[in-house]
Amino acid sequence: MLALTICTATALLTPARPPPPVQLPRRAVLAALPALTSLPALTGLPHRACALFEAGPQGEFRDLVDTLSRVDELSGQLSKGELKSADDAIVVLQTATIYFKRVPATMDKATAAMPLFDAAEQEKARGLSVSFQQALEALYDGCRQKAPAAQLAACQSAGGVLRDYLGLAGTRYKVPALSQPLRYSSDPDTFAAQYYGFLSCEGQGMTRTKGSNTCVNKPKAGKADEGNGLLDFDVLTGKKVAE
Repeated sequence: MLALTICTATALLTPARPPPPVQLPRRAVLAALPALTSLPALTGLPHRACALFEAGPQGEFRDLVDTLSRVDELSGQLSKGELKSADDAIVVLQTATIYFKRVPATMDKATAAMPLFDAAEQEKARGLSVSFQQALEALYDGCRQKAPAAQLAACQSAGGVLRDYLGLAGTRYKVPALSQPLRYSSDPDTFAAQYYGFLSCEGQGMTRTKGSNTCVNKPKAGKADEGNGLLDFDVLTGKKVAE
């Protein structure tokens, strides 16, 4: 009787072993996955977060990125004093009219095509469109006044607005990267080296004969080139050089 009591007490004090895990067939697990992932309570993610970084209005995005590149280029020319005369003000005005006039409409169109934006983001995007229009009007005024400083301030303001807009869009959609175009030099020789790249004299490790496209070897230090490296053809046209 005593042995039975001890055995009973020992059984009560010993923790029960957990049941062995249920082994589901692999086919059953795979079949259940679509149903599991479709339940919001299990995924823990709202529908909007799942749709994050959709393509969105890529055409409008590209137009806005290209415009930002032009605005930056114009700002750079103004800041360096390359556009400071009365005639230059006409150039700035024409550039703004051709390339910047329809930007607010493009921004509004892009905003309407971004359903992932909530109400606050929609309002901010529309406000940025208005801000760009104001910067554009300020640029027009600077051109009418022939005031490069006012033109520069307006360009910088317009560029900041576009950056803010693209940054806002980038929180929900894929926005193309900004690429700055190469600005060509006004010096003919430097321009040719930039434009033709490795096909130019400079790209081939040579120098250009002044006033022509004929290439010669670079003279060694302290020694003038005697013409031994002169090519018998024009590197740009391929035509024979007259002797």
